[in-house]
Amino acid sequence: MNTPTSETTTCQHCGGTVNRAAQLCKHCRRDLKQPPAHPEAPSAAHIHGHDPLVRNQLRKLLVGGGLVSSRAFDDAASQPTHDAAAVLSQLSAQRHLTSAQAELQREAFRAAQQRNFEDVVRACAERGLLNSETAGSARLSFERVLFGRGPIAHLISEGQITEEQSRHLGFLSGDAETLTRGSKISGGVTAGAFKGLLVLAVSYFTMPVRTVKLMMKMLREVGTQGAIDTESSDVPHLSWAVTAGVVFVVAAMGVAGVFGVVYVFSGFRQSYDVMGALGTILVRLIGSMLGIVAVNWVLMVLVEGLSLTISMANNIKKMADR
Repeated sequence: MNTPTSETTTCQHCGGTVNRAAQLCKHCRRDLKQPPAHPEAPSAAHIHGHDPLVRNQLRKLLVGGGLVSSRAFDDAASQPTHDAAAVLSQLSAQRHLTSAQAELQREAFRAAQQRNFEDVVRACAERGLLNSETAGSARLSFERVLFGRGPIAHLISEGQITEEQSRHLGFLSGDAETLTRGSKISGGVTAGAFKGLLVLAVSYFTMPVRTVKLMMKMLREVGTQGAIDTESSDVPHLSWAVTAGVVFVVAAMGVAGVFGVVYVFSGFRQSYDVMGALGTILVRLIGSMLGIVAVNWVLMVLVEGLSLTISMANNIKKMADR
């Protein structure tokens, strides 16, 4: 449970810990001097506490994060007058969450709601439904109800947009609340997957550069020590072979590069057509680069496998010595 101190008190609306001198609760943004609404006549923010987005957002944080069980969450959220802040307070009172955890999740929920609101405002502004003045006004008013109302429902209730406009924006509405924007989610997932694929491809083709850097690092260490460390290993020849193997791989890439250059420029002698020759050179250049990358991958996989074998042999020796 929340434990007030001499400088703090408990919000009578949401149960969050606040400074005694504060006028508004930093968690639910309600007036601390105003008595809580009567259960028979809940406030507007509490009425919206039963909306799907608010509950689902909080469930994702708590149940999805492994902080509380699904049953405990459902019990605390069973009251239709409970908004997200009240549910957190209830979970803290029932000792499913510590007061510190409840405070942390209040702030996490607030941040998530604010991010969602900014996404919605941006989409509305792009379509001319909101200007900077109306967006600022909506942002301020949303701060007071974000524990019980989602972004779209708030904009609709404030008269900033209509339900029909929310549908045209690509939002899915239900029971005075928007669950999500389908186009944004699918677009975000697609963009993220494409970015991941691009990074994977780039990292594949830049491995030769990393091999050269690895060789330089290993040779600097050998030069600094004045010898290859073969004394601490039971397989000294293999230890030497790892360092020499990396050098060999870089040398093999260099040889492949030389053959590639010769192969590329020999395309000039096979055609008197300039455009045809350039096309041949381009194809051969790409093929040569792919050949260098392939040489790097095949040989380095063998060298790294050798390094792994040495590491395993040394670890087995250490375990046996114990």
